[in-house]
Amino acid sequence: MRFATALLFAATLCLSQQSFSQNKGKYKIYKPDFGPMLAIPNAKDTWDALTREGNKNGMTKELLLKKAAIVQPIVEKNPNWVDGYWMYANMMMIYGETQSSNDKKSMKTTRAYLVEARESSKKCLELAPNNMICKFFYGGALGKIATIDGIMSSLTKGKIILKHWQEVYASDQEFIFEDGMSLQGLVRYALGIYFRVVPDFILLDWLFDISGDIKKSVQMHRESLVFEGGDGPCSKLMLAVSLLCKSDGEANDPETKQAFNILDQIKITPKYNSQSAMVCVDDAPKLKKKPGDACGYTKAQVQKRDKKALEEQQIETSPP
Repeated sequence: MRFATALLFAATLCLSQQSFSQNKGKYKIYKPDFGPMLAIPNAKDTWDALTREGNKNGMTKELLLKKAAIVQPIVEKNPNWVDGYWMYANMMMIYGETQSSNDKKSMKTTRAYLVEARESSKKCLELAPNNMICKFFYGGALGKIATIDGIMSSLTKGKIILKHWQEVYASDQEFIFEDGMSLQGLVRYALGIYFRVVPDFILLDWLFDISGDIKKSVQMHRESLVFEGGDGPCSKLMLAVSLLCKSDGEANDPETKQAFNILDQIKITPKYNSQSAMVCVDDAPKLKKKPGDACGYTKAQVQKRDKKALEEQQIETSPP
């Protein structure tokens, strides 16, 4: 049965890849401006060397901070450099993705870096309102901060996060980041998490004009897998988590069996030097043991997302 489930998953993915290949031409590849970095002696060479090291041996926190230290002073000297702002935000966001629920002590530090990502991507959007990479990282920074603060205490941010990500999804802009990940794949990955973690009860829709949708969550994760760089352990983990949430972890449900098969595949993945990827590898067996955590699972922590949590929260009214 497990083998049959795996074959079904592979066949579905193959059809999705064929569909994507037929539509791939509709996307326009974004070309960033590296001019301000090239104007600084050795800056671009050092940046590229750090990128190669990260791609070969894994992008560690130390490498991320070294790359951020290159771009930050260049942005300060060139305040209109749009691409510099999202490059810096990207480094801070990846750093935030290294945060696991196993390391509660570093939450405060991680949140501070994510606030920097939020402010940098916000400036990026102010300079270039139609830049989809800026939109993605601004929504991403707000969303990642919400997973640390708690989804139910961050619901006022939900509508603006969804707005930015849906605009990226609907756009024809594409970009392949230095780690091989695709902008269009990443926004589908992000939307998949959003539609799963945000609850779908009427009170939430009435108060905040947002709602979860587990079927959309599964759809988004399936779509994300067919984009360039989208077949890593975190993409697979989040698909499995959404399948478990959709099936309520019922042992005999085909989607539960499919999810368990994916989690088993992740568990035997060779060790990743990427600290962000290793969070997903390490969490896979935990989720198989506790499938009831699936609906609220984020890499930062398992979120409280029931009506009681909504009623008890202090609703935040300040703008994002």
